[in-house]
Amino acid sequence: MVLLILPTVLSRQIGLEGVQATVCSRWETHTKKGLFQDGDAIIGGLFNLYYKPSFAEQDFTKKPHYQSCSGFGFLELQFMYSVAFAVEEINRNSSLLQGVKLGYRILDSCGRYPWALQSALSLIGGDEHSCNLTVSTPQSVTNGQTGDTAAAHALHSLLSCSNRDSPTNNSSTCSSAKHITPRELLQHFNKVNISPPHGERFYFQGADIPPKYDLVNWQKTPEGSLKLVVIGYVDEFDLQLNETVIQWNTGSNNEVPVSVCSQSCPPGTRKANRKGEPVCCFDCIPCGEGEISNITGSLHCQRCPSEFWSNTEQTVCIRHETDFLSFNETLGITLTTVAVSGVIVTTAVFVVFLYYRQTPMMSYTASCPCLSDRQKFPNFFRTIPSDVYQAQAMARLVLHFKWTWIGAVILNDDYGHSALQVFQREIQGKQVCLDFIKTISWETSMDDIKKAAVTIQASTARVILIFYSSSGALQLFLQLAQRNVTGRLFIASEAWSTSDVPQNVALSKLFSGVVGVAIRSSTIPGFENYIRKLNPYDRPEDVWIKEYWEKEFGCSPRFKQSHKTPLSLQKSSLPPCSGTETLEEVQSPLTDMSQLRVTYNIYLAVYAAAHALHSLLSCPNRDSPTNNSSTCSSAKHIKPRELLKHMNKVNISTPHGEMFSFRGADIPAKYDLVNWQKTTDGQLRLVLIGHVDEFDVHLNESAIQWNIGSNEVPVSVCSKSCPPGTRKATRKGEPVCCFDCIPCGEGEISNITGSPHCERCPSEFWSNVDRTVCVPRQIDFLSFNESLGITLTTAAVSGVIVTTAVFVVFLYYRQTPMVRANNSELSFLLLLSLKLCFLCSLVFIGRPSVWSCRFQQAAFGISFVLCVSCLLVKTMVVLAAFRSARPGAAALMKWFGPGLQRGSVCLFTSVQIIICIIWLSLSPPVPHRNLGIQGSKVTLECTMASVVAFSLVLGYIGLLACTCLFSAFLARKLPDNFNEAKLITFSMLIFCAVWVAFVPAYVSSPGKYVAAVEVFAILASSYGLLFCIFAPKCFIILLRPEKNTKKHMMAR
Repeated sequence: MVLLILPTVLSRQIGLEGVQATVCSRWETHTKKGLFQDGDAIIGGLFNLYYKPSFAEQDFTKKPHYQSCSGFGFLELQFMYSVAFAVEEINRNSSLLQGVKLGYRILDSCGRYPWALQSALSLIGGDEHSCNLTVSTPQSVTNGQTGDTAAAHALHSLLSCSNRDSPTNNSSTCSSAKHITPRELLQHFNKVNISPPHGERFYFQGADIPPKYDLVNWQKTPEGSLKLVVIGYVDEFDLQLNETVIQWNTGSNNEVPVSVCSQSCPPGTRKANRKGEPVCCFDCIPCGEGEISNITGSLHCQRCPSEFWSNTEQTVCIRHETDFLSFNETLGITLTTVAVSGVIVTTAVFVVFLYYRQTPMMSYTASCPCLSDRQKFPNFFRTIPSDVYQAQAMARLVLHFKWTWIGAVILNDDYGHSALQVFQREIQGKQVCLDFIKTISWETSMDDIKKAAVTIQASTARVILIFYSSSGALQLFLQLAQRNVTGRLFIASEAWSTSDVPQNVALSKLFSGVVGVAIRSSTIPGFENYIRKLNPYDRPEDVWIKEYWEKEFGCSPRFKQSHKTPLSLQKSSLPPCSGTETLEEVQSPLTDMSQLRVTYNIYLAVYAAAHALHSLLSCPNRDSPTNNSSTCSSAKHIKPRELLKHMNKVNISTPHGEMFSFRGADIPAKYDLVNWQKTTDGQLRLVLIGHVDEFDVHLNESAIQWNIGSNEVPVSVCSKSCPPGTRKATRKGEPVCCFDCIPCGEGEISNITGSPHCERCPSEFWSNVDRTVCVPRQIDFLSFNESLGITLTTAAVSGVIVTTAVFVVFLYYRQTPMVRANNSELSFLLLLSLKLCFLCSLVFIGRPSVWSCRFQQAAFGISFVLCVSCLLVKTMVVLAAFRSARPGAAALMKWFGPGLQRGSVCLFTSVQIIICIIWLSLSPPVPHRNLGIQGSKVTLECTMASVVAFSLVLGYIGLLACTCLFSAFLARKLPDNFNEAKLITFSMLIFCAVWVAFVPAYVSSPGKYVAAVEVFAILASSYGLLFCIFAPKCFIILLRPEKNTKKHMMAR
């Protein structure tokens, strides 16, 4: 609905020479009812007072007819009187529009486009039933009467001078009747083209005239005499004959005499001449299939085109069943009529609105975002916010309550789609998803509503967004109640958030808890008193208050007959009112002032118009001596364009202090947030829970009543938020709001709810068991307290003990042949080196330190070189002893005596000592936190700063071991009852096997197990040497003493 600000319309007469007036009448008016008050400036208003339009089938074969509407709206009547109240209040305001009286003209639009258009045109153009349309016509081309003869016309043309009365006329160019020359007259004869009084055209074609003849017939009269009768005429090449007046001599006036040799061949046949006879004598042969002859007496039959075929009579070629929508058929004529009528009506409306295009229009309920376009609607204003702000407010509500899984039901028009687009734009990227979007069209509303109800029932979304009308929302709720759908929360748009709800138990369950955005409500001081004092006796010309009186009190007010009282007010079937009726105690939508929402918008619109007029008519220099009155507007000469400029600048304060201004076509967005709540008696009431002030949402959550029977905010999610320690994993093919919760991996955490990913802990930290916190990683090393450390320590200590025991046995039996047979000194040194090997393994266990890292590799390398050196020298001694028994080699054993043996051991060991000294001096092993190993522990280990040095240490040990193995292998078959070379060979095989396996195990072992592998290799090789070499000897010494003799030792 709109308010039109109409300046007083002044009638102007425009004189045009040569103008022809045409009278057009206005299309029928549906009603003359309205509220009117004269004034210097008129504010027009259109309202839907009668809200039930009639529907009539239109076949467009005659002028469309529309029945008047029915259904009297009490609330809309309040809207109308708010305009009247505001205008009267402004007229009483001495500081606003001084000397100017505002008037109003309020009509009903019936909610139907014919009546709305009619009322709008009535507001703009006035109430005249007919109008004069002027059409320019050309001036006459001749002067005076036309002559009866061609000569007269030729003379007239000759003597006529078009410039005779012109000041610049040269009289020598005009002929006079006294001086006519034949040549000039001849020229005008050639141009004669006249219409005699009886209308026949006459002109010369050179010397001739157009040939025209009469056709005559001699006929016998009843008296027997003959008379000549005109039966037609010939006009140049046209023969016009009236056969009905011909009198034939055959005795029949109706039949033409026949004179033929053969009857003419009818259509569908052809002539076939008879041989030897004149051409007038012939036979008629029927045309074949696919051939036609469509004239009488055809000489031949014509073949039809390929897409055609002959009809049954062979007279017409017809197309094969080709059909299309034709202008000649009934449907085509109907549609064409509708289209042309639409063009005519549209053109008429376009012309009217083009003329009045700058007349300011103001709406109090039109919220379409499209109306904000100042290029298309430069003269439009409104006192209701655009739907853009409504959708934004609803999106903020959804985000505020963290509803991430919602459904939407929208009207299938610009209102629904534009609001949904804005809503989706607001929630984009904020983890809010729409489970479904159901559109409802007016044409299939009930089917669409049923489908929407089924969708809502099946959906897992618990919050439903509804952009729909109040009647449509009610129908949807009825369908949901039939399906016993509960547990849903509905977010209402302003179109139905404050509508009346039927007090029904099933509907109350659904409407209870509805949260909606509503047009802001405010008070209008004095308006209630104004409404309650209305009565038809004070307003005898007000047809609507009289109609309201009849519906409210069931009686009809009676008036004295007067010329001012409409006839419609005098007739009524209701009993007369007593005159004591009053609205003081009446409770109805008209008198309800609890929620003045639309009414307040209308009130603001009237004040905005009044302030714009006041600004326009105010002339600050009106009383100045130098004032030019032409620069000041008056109430009687208001131009729409000037008023429009002042409308754009409106910035006022309403009577109760609210600031009001336009931003283009719009006003600052303000809404109420409302909640439908169930009272103790089961009734529903609308409760204010907050408001929206442009982009700020102020909400009182404690005042909200949810429909779940709890004060907790309802939850509407597709998947529950992932707890800390997990991350969201979107399900394939589903919205981002539907996901699974995946536990974080080791070393990863998520410490917030709904985390989209897990974060990797820093290198020195690790995730706790719940994967929620990064805790410092525990330092891990090969400890004496753990099982592996205890096992290796026990094995090392046991090796030391066993070695010490063997050493004691050998020391006790050092004089026996078994001990002395193979250089007892080297045996004792070997046992000492084995003890050092067992002891050095203990250095690898425990917390690594700078000195332990340096000492462990040096002790390991030197101890094993000492051990292997002793074995190598023993092997060399065995080889030297047997070689000295050969002839001429006695001096060999003397040369390789005890001194050289000790020197050899020292030499071999010294090389390893030098390598270790250089290694520890240049790039020694250092303690290092190994962070590369995954787990909650960080390994503290001795890192090899120089792999080359470590490789040299192992390589040197391997070189001595291989040399020893090769030497012992050569001496394994030398003759002796106890050949120690066999034992050394076997022990070296074990030694080499252990250290060959050590290399890949050492490289691939993680963390502290590197040290464990090396300790295991040390102990395994040490035990191998100890048992392989000394176990057989201890067995003989302790358990077979009879074999511990020189004789037995020397026996072969």
